[in-house]
Amino acid sequence: MTAATRQYGQTSLLTPRNLGLGLGLALIPAPSGGSSSSSTFSGNPRLSTSSTVATAVSTPSTPPTPSAPRKWDDPPEAQPFDIVPALGSLSDAPTTMLFTKTSSLASHFSREVQSLAFSASDSHLIAQSSKVPNHVSTSSTIASTSTLALWTLPSAERLRLPHMPRRGFRVEGVFAASPSPTATGSALLACAFHRHDAPPKAEPYAADGTKNARVATADGPPRLEVFDLTLRRRTIKADLPVRAPLAWSPDGATLAGVSTRDPSRILVIPMAGAGAKAGVKVGKVLAVHGAEVTQLGFTSDGTAVVSAARDGAVRLTGVTSGRTVRKVQVEAKGEAGMMQVSNDGLTVVLVWGRDVMVWWLKTGLLTGYNLDAMRYQEGWPLAVSPDAKYLACRTEDGFDVMEVESGQFCGEVEVRDDLITAAAFTHDGKRVAVGDYVGQVRLYDIKAGRIQPSPDGGFEFNQETETEGMEGSEAALRYPLGA
Repeated sequence: MTAATRQYGQTSLLTPRNLGLGLGLALIPAPSGGSSSSSTFSGNPRLSTSSTVATAVSTPSTPPTPSAPRKWDDPPEAQPFDIVPALGSLSDAPTTMLFTKTSSLASHFSREVQSLAFSASDSHLIAQSSKVPNHVSTSSTIASTSTLALWTLPSAERLRLPHMPRRGFRVEGVFAASPSPTATGSALLACAFHRHDAPPKAEPYAADGTKNARVATADGPPRLEVFDLTLRRRTIKADLPVRAPLAWSPDGATLAGVSTRDPSRILVIPMAGAGAKAGVKVGKVLAVHGAEVTQLGFTSDGTAVVSAARDGAVRLTGVTSGRTVRKVQVEAKGEAGMMQVSNDGLTVVLVWGRDVMVWWLKTGLLTGYNLDAMRYQEGWPLAVSPDAKYLACRTEDGFDVMEVESGQFCGEVEVRDDLITAAAFTHDGKRVAVGDYVGQVRLYDIKAGRIQPSPDGGFEFNQETETEGMEGSEAALRYPLGA
């Protein structure tokens, strides 16, 4: 029994071992001499998957001969290979995920879900969508403004604020949800946008008799709004020169954003004690970049900000001192698609074009690989888990999840109804939410485990569970071979 796998347009044969499934592995050495390099082994076909179950087990193979180290902006064809040692036992097999759909939610009808996030303690799910339907053509000013839909979890009930702003939620760029509850137990949500004023003498009806929408003619002053989702009210409305990307410190006491006057500068805004009466002011300006800042995040202790700029510079900057603690220069074109600081503060994951990079903050090392070299099918990154261990990608058949550090395939779900456009993991990593082009949001439970041979000659999925007094216990779910 053999399985075919693609390697940059060429077909090679794998000889399956044990369960007859294949998985590509990555060996990511530390950079030497200040230059980053990576060695990969491509090809991980799946022979037994379904819409809710996906498995993967390692197989040995003979990789191509190693070549010269590559740069980040080299095409995938130049990606070098290195020999990857075969796994010694099935206990070394990668984590496999089983997905179970639990909820299907409606965001905004016929409006693309642009981004998703879970609030502190995973108590709320937040979906960002365009203010106009997909089929409506409008001005670029209005099209750049988004709105939000919120649900309370685990009940999945739509959350509506008693004192909702007259124009609802308004967002430009991406909103920011606090990663953990504040000292008072609140879950905070920050939105930045420009105020838009309608034309002073707009005609109420167009020439064809349809009612005119109140459209903006120019950007107004920038505004920052903060909502307390626990208390269900808006707590801050301030005109500040700040815009997305925004990032909360873990304790919710500080908010960082990009300056509207100079996008290479980061504004640090103290939020402790701020409110409608007390007001909010910019506390410190971090001017460490030479180009527009496109990604922001706090370290786990809240003492430093991690930022990525359009020129490829990634910095770790002290909030109090304003000085750069660490810096790495990425030889990439364009801006980083996403960045995630792990909740333990040890690593930073960057997705830059087709490259996935892991920056180890304690050592300053940068490792990574090219997605095209690792995946058995095309995938477009959607979200990194808060612990920076997993990456969700859109595929032509739905979405899948892979391990960030190794690039190993974990599981996939087929969603053929509509195009998947956004995803988010809960902070505990037990659930994932995906949104699509027509405004639907789906929630899935994640069960992680390992593949083991079963007594009946097939294989079984040993689920990793957390039981009081029995840390690391397993519950076996058996499947016949070829199921």
